Amino acid sequence: MRSAAVAVLAVLVRAILVDCGGAMADIDASGPWRVDACSVEFGCSTVFEQWTQNGTSLSTGFSPDGTIDPMTGQFNEAVFVPICGTFSTRSGTVAPDVLTFAASGITYLGGSPTLCAQPISVFLLGHALRDWYAGAGRGMR
Repeated sequence: MRSAAVAVLAVLVRAILVDCGGAMADIDASGPWRVDACSVEFGCSTVFEQWTQNGTSLSTGFSPDGTIDPMTGQFNEAVFVPICGTFSTRSGTVAPDVLTFAASGITYLGGSPTLCAQPISVFLLGHALRDWYAGAGRGMR
């Protein structure tokens, strides 16, 4: 009898944990971001990007065709560089509080075929500009 009670309790605890996991808020990275990009070759620069997230689709100032996992915040983007015949990429993770993200990427300048042979490694740090965005749905849902 005791082992049956323990088994029932284990099933109930598991059901509660699974249900609570589904109640976690999805990440919505939509809104304006300040993005600091640094490389060994060029130092650091800052750009401002407007991000739009719709489910797993992500459009940013870098790429209109990115993807994001709303549960983990992990994102991937790629932009085709025609002269190089390859893609500049970046991937990273938006923090659960949707205030920052960290990413790394490979950039091809593409100004000439010579530059295509020299990909640039880039580290990116993003900061959400919440004060600039008063729209509903910003941050956690």
